[in-house]
Amino acid sequence: MRQSYWTLLLAVLCLASRAVAQCDGRWIGMDSSLSQTQHFPAGSFARQVAWDPDGSGPQPPWLVVGGNFTGFNSPAANHIAGWDGAVWHNFAGGFNQRVRSLISYQGQLIAGGAFSATQSGSPLKCIARWDGQSWQPLGAGVTDPSSNATIWCMAAGDDGLYVGGEFNSIGGVPAINIARWDGIAWHALGVGLDGRVDDLLMYQGQMYAAGQFAHSGGISIRGVARWNGTTWEATGDTGGQAATNLAEFQGALYANLGTGEDQSISTLCLLSGNAWQSLLVCPVAHALHAAGNTLYIGGERGSLSMPGQSNQGGYSGGLISWDGVRARCLLACSVQSFSGIVYSIIDFQNGLSIAGLNTKEELPPRNTQTTGMLFSLTNDRWRSFPGRERMDAGVSSVVEYNGKLVVGGAFYQLRDFPANFVAMWDGRSWTPMGEGLPGPVTRLLVHDGELLAAGRRNYYAPGEPGGYVRRFVDGLWMPIGPEPPGAVTAFIESGGDLLIGGPQRSVSGADIGAGIWRWDGSNWPAFGNLTGYVPAGTQLCSYSLALLGEFRGQIVHALFTSELSLVTGRCDPYLIIQKWTGEDWELAAHTPLPATPNNHRSLYCFAEVDNELWMGGSNPSVVRSATLSDWSEFANINGDGNTPPSINAIATDAGGSTIVGGVFGSLWSGGSFNFQVKGVARWDGAQFQPLSLNPLNTYQAIAGSVNALTTFRGEIIAGGNFSSAGGVPALNIARWSDSGLPTFSQQPAPALACLGDAASFSVLPASGYGDDTLTYRWIRNNTPLIDGPQPSGSAISGATTPLLTITGVSAADAADYACTVTDACGSATSQAAPLTLRPAYDRICGGPGCDPDLNHDGVADDSDIAYLINTIAGGDNPTNINPDFNQDGAADQTDIDALINVIAGGVCP
Repeated sequence: MRQSYWTLLLAVLCLASRAVAQCDGRWIGMDSSLSQTQHFPAGSFARQVAWDPDGSGPQPPWLVVGGNFTGFNSPAANHIAGWDGAVWHNFAGGFNQRVRSLISYQGQLIAGGAFSATQSGSPLKCIARWDGQSWQPLGAGVTDPSSNATIWCMAAGDDGLYVGGEFNSIGGVPAINIARWDGIAWHALGVGLDGRVDDLLMYQGQMYAAGQFAHSGGISIRGVARWNGTTWEATGDTGGQAATNLAEFQGALYANLGTGEDQSISTLCLLSGNAWQSLLVCPVAHALHAAGNTLYIGGERGSLSMPGQSNQGGYSGGLISWDGVRARCLLACSVQSFSGIVYSIIDFQNGLSIAGLNTKEELPPRNTQTTGMLFSLTNDRWRSFPGRERMDAGVSSVVEYNGKLVVGGAFYQLRDFPANFVAMWDGRSWTPMGEGLPGPVTRLLVHDGELLAAGRRNYYAPGEPGGYVRRFVDGLWMPIGPEPPGAVTAFIESGGDLLIGGPQRSVSGADIGAGIWRWDGSNWPAFGNLTGYVPAGTQLCSYSLALLGEFRGQIVHALFTSELSLVTGRCDPYLIIQKWTGEDWELAAHTPLPATPNNHRSLYCFAEVDNELWMGGSNPSVVRSATLSDWSEFANINGDGNTPPSINAIATDAGGSTIVGGVFGSLWSGGSFNFQVKGVARWDGAQFQPLSLNPLNTYQAIAGSVNALTTFRGEIIAGGNFSSAGGVPALNIARWSDSGLPTFSQQPAPALACLGDAASFSVLPASGYGDDTLTYRWIRNNTPLIDGPQPSGSAISGATTPLLTITGVSAADAADYACTVTDACGSATSQAAPLTLRPAYDRICGGPGCDPDLNHDGVADDSDIAYLINTIAGGDNPTNINPDFNQDGAADQTDIDALINVIAGGVCP
């Protein structure tokens, strides 16, 4: 017998009433966490090749990179490394000097370069093949005794492997800068070429060479030469320029020709008959690669133009695409956002792999560091290849903005995209925000509905401003006035004012004291006089960067100092508190602190808690005061064994409790140490406790530094410098759920429908709660729904999926809809969204078409009547309606009467 609708509904209700397992709190990772682009070794990735280690076997191809780097990964790879999709390989330690060229030839991986031996000391001159376990010679290798001998390029021909570079003999055979390997022996190619060979290409059955040469024997050949099987011959007039790269594109031969005395400009040229035609002038080019309908040019940053059309292409950030007609910059098309060089471009994994180096200037002091760069590009989407992560690129600030989480710090990228210090999280994935910011973010702030960011600029010279303040407008970060004089370390809003704080700088670039500045609408003038923060006659030994915040509506400034004692001759530590009187700063506390071995202290965070002002830092860790003048230390910490201990962040969780984050392996409070807290702790009113009080929950620790805390959609968000949280992989940012119950990335949205039409609602849980195991149940006015025909005549589908659909909508379907999502810990219900029936007079529903919802608020009611009365009386009309509602030629009382009639259910006039 067929079950009735009500029998099925009763069964659903019974199932819904069963108890669901409850869970203890837990850490949850965030997909595509935040990382550094510069996690590769010092040096550069100059060449790369896709190589399949098992040929036609089941293993996917590896990406092999070569260049000038050492000590990469563990065990260390030197000058060559291979990525198998999961881990990096070191190829028996690599070589003693740089790799300049790589090729997969007849299934074998072959490396060429300037090396003279493997890293283990086995002699191998400039060229070697990998046998699966170790590097082996090709014949006798390069036999040129010169220390400058180098294999720069390799290419496969029909009759063997061609190699080019700088050498005079190979395998004992005299060969000038170019030779061929037939699998048994080396052969010279005529009299060779009299300059370095940089690139080789098999084109239309003949081998072409590009380089720094000018002759082959007595024949004048400049830049590009063609081997006809017997001798080298010129390809056309290159204008006396050298060539760096060759590529076949759309059936034609292209070359990058160097121009200028120092070869500092490259020209993309097309071989047309016996002449080279100039197409595009760009910065120094190091790579040329054709893929489909696009030719890619890699090199250095600079201006981009077409002959006769200066700067048509604008600015190049190191990677350019050319479609045969126009050029486009692909990689960070501004000076501020990219400081790298592209050396190699190849096809890999249905996209491109781009290799080179990054240049990062560390301040202070201003030193230049170069590290390998490796990205993939697929369908205009960037990804970086994992490397040995450098954990100095963490998160320093987190804030909720327009229902999403914004994260700032020192990181350069998302794993999917370049980010440049700032990114946005929607609950499931990360997205970059414009082109990012000019340096590491120290503070994020939402002010008057706008997102603001402050920090320090990455590039500046002594005497130049070292900080920045930006606001996010229409997808762009726009400056707020002139740049601050120093890095911004504090950023608050007070009484509608924006205040920033940080170190002042001298012309030489040295910090000379703390400063606070207020935005006056056009500039950042100094906010009061901070020079009186120590008593007269006191000599400062040192000071910490200042904190800036509010306490009971009053602006407060705090810092640690070390002051010279005239009695002892020592530098003793003090806590300095100043409060703003409305006109200037007033010293509120000058409190001596217990001496430590070096008396070095720092303040990192500031919060008002239970009518007290709390401050966190190092030595002491947490101090508090109810008066600003009487301070006491009430919590101290032990380190984690690796990093000096500190409290770096104070925040309030969703339940109203205070949480602290930092670097600690245990925390003293309430008269004892709690060894269960590591990285994050919660204040219970008497002492600090772990986030979970369940003694069986031992996986709460954050191994690293927590620098920022906030709450977002009921979860605690921790950002900092760490690689895992509670044993869960989480790079620099993680989420804590007290309940383990799902949260929502996307709530159901209201729907409109005509009688008999279809309507739908959807929900999207946040990631990390077991996407594949979640169950769903839609409810209408708190009543669970089941699929199939409904008593009202409509039909339901998707009642147990993220997408609910109602077909044949009836009057009974006009209700509130929500979705209950269940994981292993229990159930959470989304916000309810209404289904509203469109009125019969709505043109969409086949009505006569007048619309009584004059104020466009979604409902026709008394507010629309008031709106019409005001409009007829000459008031504002923001929705731009025609006040002649009955269309009789006059706007008067008859229009008001007609509107009242329609709202009451009457027909349109």
